[in-house]
Amino acid sequence: LTLDMSNAGRANFSNDIGLNDGRALRLGSDDDGAIYNDGSNTYIKNATSNHDIIFQGNDDGSAITALTIDMSAAGAATFNSNITSGGHLALSQTGDFANTGLTYHTNGWLYARGGDSGIILKNRAATIEMMRIKPTEVVINDDGIADLDFRVESDSNSHMLFVDGGNNRVGVGTSNPNSIVDIRENAPGGQARLRL
Repeated sequence: LTLDMSNAGRANFSNDIGLNDGRALRLGSDDDGAIYNDGSNTYIKNATSNHDIIFQGNDDGSAITALTIDMSAAGAATFNSNITSGGHLALSQTGDFANTGLTYHTNGWLYARGGDSGIILKNRAATIEMMRIKPTEVVINDDGIADLDFRVESDSNSHMLFVDGGNNRVGVGTSNPNSIVDIRENAPGGQARLRL
């Protein structure tokens, strides 16, 4: 052990520091944080109310906050970048929607289990409802947004089925339906076969 008095008494150990089970390395003037092992598990603990736990590092010379665990929000975790999982990713259930979550099944499918009423897909800002999947129907553009279209591609046609949300028209084989229902042949010039 060396105490560096030129650096405010910094202690430099030439070997490991061992703590017995249940004994903690305490951090902060008021022992706010602690790291310890109870013989079965290792704990990182913050005892002060609403103090977050923050993981920081150095990414190619730049200091970053990789993960913030918000203790004022029941431990909500905010990652700075992507999350990569080598196994299953399960979302916790909630009281309102007891079966909500994503489940990967061994048959190769990813299951999305919604609430009793179904599943709603919205944009990132949660201002536009893009799709509503209910036990009895699937609704696209339930909010009636004018610039939200619906399009189905086939092997060689990018607009095999197209619903123009702004003009209230349906096109088959065309991206620019001219009537309520506009069906065209997938050929040069797109000659109309049936128009209503």
